[in-house]
Amino acid sequence: MRQFILPDLGEGLEEAEIAADETYARFLGDRTTEATGLMALECGLAALHRGHLAAARRWLREASALLREADPTASLPLALSLTAQARGQAGDADGATEAATEAERSLRPGGSLYDVDVLLGRAWAAAAAGALTEAQQKAHMAADLANERGTTLAVKAAHELLRLGDPREAATRLARCARQVQGSLGAACGEHAAAIDSGDARRIEHAAAQFADMGALLREL
Repeated sequence: MRQFILPDLGEGLEEAEIAADETYARFLGDRTTEATGLMALECGLAALHRGHLAAARRWLREASALLREADPTASLPLALSLTAQARGQAGDADGATEAATEAERSLRPGGSLYDVDVLLGRAWAAAAAGALTEAQQKAHMAADLANERGTTLAVKAAHELLRLGDPREAATRLARCARQVQGSLGAACGEHAAAIDSGDARRIEHAAAQFADMGALLREL
């Protein structure tokens, strides 16, 4: 799912969101519950990466409802954990906590491809509730696990750690992995973390401009 939407981690996020929306419209003719649910999930993921939180919540609510009915690919935990992230980033502590709890319960035995996102969902739920220490602890756990899953996911988790208030650790992690991934978002995340950690206002402004150019509207926050 993640690689289908963002194959090069940052190039053309606006185009990716538009493409996901158009593909969803085509899938409506099928009306297969699973297929429509997966496409709604794609749209929600694209909107979340763009920083369109209201759209992300709407798509992910639909995806979660459909995947509760039919989910042979075990994608419901991802839809719910992304819901928790979107709601947490919007300041909806109760909604984020509810989604994070359901995401944890929906994980199937034996591990999941999406347990990093489940941890990040719990981190953003805690942040929305004002529990920043817990939020950072969950983000640390997610970043450690992401390191075992590949550099693309490691970049995302490390940058979420930055956004949740630990620039030093985020900068250290991103210095190791950001430039190993294809696309411009990884480098921008690394630059952003280093700028925040050093307190360099010009570098912070430069990183913010890079995110804006890519259409990643919340990454600079």
